Amino acid sequence: MTTTHKLVISLAAAACLIGLGAWRRQHTKCEQRRATFEARLEQIRRDADKELVTGTSKERAVAFFNANGLGFYFDASRKEGSGRVDLKTCSPGWYCGDSAAIGVWTQFDESAHVKSHKVEAMLTDCL
Repeated sequence: MTTTHKLVISLAAAACLIGLGAWRRQHTKCEQRRATFEARLEQIRRDADKELVTGTSKERAVAFFNANGLGFYFDASRKEGSGRVDLKTCSPGWYCGDSAAIGVWTQFDESAHVKSHKVEAMLTDCL
């Protein structure tokens, strides 16, 4: 093998190692974003199950949304309140970016008390 071939092979190997190191750092950051997102989702789910029980007043529900940074939108015709927080996570594949949201929906009865609620996570920038 000539010196030129050895140099080319050495450079190719070095490029692969540098690329692998960069991918590893990016992957670690991605996994940290995913863990942060999942922890926030679980925290909101636990808090919602504790605070948005059947019979909770609309005022207390609004306080829950605000305390969790969700904002609050109320649709009087549907007796439904909703809010969401936008976060970053780790994309599950090439067809999605890292943008995601946690949404909370609350159904109210005729006297403006919580009837039911749901918490969902969603990716917001998939093809």
